[in-house]
Amino acid sequence: VSGRTAVAARGDHLTVGSAGGKWLLRTLTAGGAHDAALRLATQTSFPSWGHWLAQNATTCWENWSGEADPSHPPQPTHNHIFLCGGLGEWMHRSLGGIAPALDGYALATIAPAISPTLGPSAVNASVMTVRGRFASSWVRGAAGEGDKAAPLLRLAVRVPAGASALVRVPLLGRRAEAVALDEERSGVRLWAERPLVAVCAPPLLSALCARRYDEIVEAEVESAVTGVLG
Repeated sequence: VSGRTAVAARGDHLTVGSAGGKWLLRTLTAGGAHDAALRLATQTSFPSWGHWLAQNATTCWENWSGEADPSHPPQPTHNHIFLCGGLGEWMHRSLGGIAPALDGYALATIAPAISPTLGPSAVNASVMTVRGRFASSWVRGAAGEGDKAAPLLRLAVRVPAGASALVRVPLLGRRAEAVALDEERSGVRLWAERPLVAVCAPPLLSALCARRYDEIVEAEVESAVTGVLG
């Protein structure tokens, strides 16, 4: 049974404890079921993180109900991280897309997971590392609605001095020709219809390069980058 099927069979509700909560969303997104992860993360009825918010929670609870129940017979407390620690990590690694690709963030991956229709329409994330701050922000347009000339996606990335990042722009069903990707510091256009700099190939760490694979346009950069998916 696929992760997507298993989640749907439970009405997009959480059925995990502290161990499963750490890995559930990240595993779904990494396994190609990002839509299922989004439905879990935005669920508002019991049991879910959204149910806590509906009960005016401002902290992470010890169990999903917040009350003594068969899963936790003693009265639970309301100051525990273990049921929602995985949620925060997933927001940075998957929604923001920021993760280390080499030890010490000498090379980072910035590859936001974005659904054309589900989940947030905008994300602004940053991670402070030993190299400095990596930042990723994006805004998703409403495809087929309103201003048809508006881009489907705008992505902005910042990389600290002395580090590099592999920036991966999802095509969201569009052709690669719809992507325009520019490095701000040099003014170099990395992608417009095709790679306009060297093609990325192992070994990486080759300053400016770009390529397309698996419905993604990827570029390796050393500073700020802006991307638009038309």
